[in-house]
Amino acid sequence: YASVWLSWYLGGGINLSFGERAQVGLHNDLTRMTGRDFTALQHNVAVTFLKNNWHATVNGFYTTGRTAAAGSQPRTVNADVTVTKRVARKEYGAVAYAVRDVNSPAVGYLPDGRRQGEVAVGALWGYFVGNLVSVQAKLTTDLYQSNFGGRDTRASVVAMLPLWTPPAPRPRHAR
Repeated sequence: YASVWLSWYLGGGINLSFGERAQVGLHNDLTRMTGRDFTALQHNVAVTFLKNNWHATVNGFYTTGRTAAAGSQPRTVNADVTVTKRVARKEYGAVAYAVRDVNSPAVGYLPDGRRQGEVAVGALWGYFVGNLVSVQAKLTTDLYQSNFGGRDTRASVVAMLPLWTPPAPRPRHAR
């Protein structure tokens, strides 16, 4: 995957971001075996509010697909929402996401033109470890699903580690 994002601070704690992402087919045995040996593009837009220890983000994206005898992928629209509050080192809040196929490829996808869709909600809990590392846990469950084969409950844990941190600025009157 490769991606590029452009973001603007609009004032009052609001940020607007646009992103482009590409999944590039590698043309090897592993990607052919998993049906992921093709190039797809993803177009993103996100709005974030970040102020007074509150964080709210709405992110939407559209992904291109393909129809091929070696494996098809539908075009999809996705949206996710995160709202959290930070209190000292802890962070807690709500998360939700939705995904829906825009089309149903005629070859190698669901029969009879069926599409998949899902809406899930859940909770997020995070903790800031030390000065740089953040750990978050999420638990979500489906409110609605169509053609996924059943309702889904997901748990995930993510650790965010900075690759580089700039040095602190020198005080103005330091000698």
